[in-house]
Amino acid sequence: MKVSEETSQKIKNMSLLCAVFVVWIHCGHPKNQFSTSWFASQMLFNGITGIAVPFFFLISGFFIGRHNIESDEYRSELKKRFASLVIPFYIWNTLFWILVISLTISANILHGADLTRNLTRNLSFENLWNLTGFGIGVVLGPLWYMRTLVLLIIISPLIVRLNKHWTWLLIPSSCIFIYLLVRPDLTTDHPLKNFIRFLLSPTGLLYFSFGIFISRRKNAIQLKPIHCMLAFTFGCLLLFVRAIVPQVPGYTLAIHELAIPFLMIGVWHVIPSFKMPQTLSGISFLIYVMHMFFILTSDLTLKQFFAADVEDWKFYIP
Repeated sequence: MKVSEETSQKIKNMSLLCAVFVVWIHCGHPKNQFSTSWFASQMLFNGITGIAVPFFFLISGFFIGRHNIESDEYRSELKKRFASLVIPFYIWNTLFWILVISLTISANILHGADLTRNLTRNLSFENLWNLTGFGIGVVLGPLWYMRTLVLLIIISPLIVRLNKHWTWLLIPSSCIFIYLLVRPDLTTDHPLKNFIRFLLSPTGLLYFSFGIFISRRKNAIQLKPIHCMLAFTFGCLLLFVRAIVPQVPGYTLAIHELAIPFLMIGVWHVIPSFKMPQTLSGISFLIYVMHMFFILTSDLTLKQFFAADVEDWKFYIP
């Protein structure tokens, strides 16, 4: 199925917006609960921005699903996408790790401290293993998406073959995901929950598979403007409910996950299809990856270089 010029431009524009959304997700949020700024944060920076990574998974599945899985073109496409993900993953992961080490050593020199101070965790086996991409975490946080996408691309032929029965794949994975999220005995940092969310990622599987499903339909899915507006309104209502109900770990996140597809429909509808300058349309990935470098640098500068007491400044790879 050939993608129209209008759809192609909307995808580029939406990708740029979602890259900015990822930056907002990693910014600080007001802690004064139920204040005006806190509500705004819950609805925008900690709410609507949640569509970003699911959209990236959906679009990746969409472009993979457009090819005939029996053709040489499909195998060539898989190899190309695999290389375009794996090589940048290791390059950016390594560069970020080097930056952390370099800035920490520089701060040690500035404060006249031992050069190895605060390096223990950064040089731990866990972080070095994460550097390879085979650990549960990754050194540069946003790159978990790229690693999960590599896994999904590997199994994409299976997903394509199950296309006609995609609900049998998506519904159970979504139910398992929500169940693990709401289990009270699994805290946010529990290894099993992190393994599910950031390596297997049922969310990624859900939207990647749905992207394949959309790409293989003979007729494009058309929604009327009123339907898109209602979907977005319902998504915002779910965000509001999440904000006012007692903050129960897991359940509030599950409400957010439920709101994401409705919010995505609304945002996609209002995204313009005009052609942006080539410079802007091509920087979505750089924004997605490099914003953590700026966050790290500013955090380290404020906490370490300007700390009055050397014991007060510490920075570790998350």
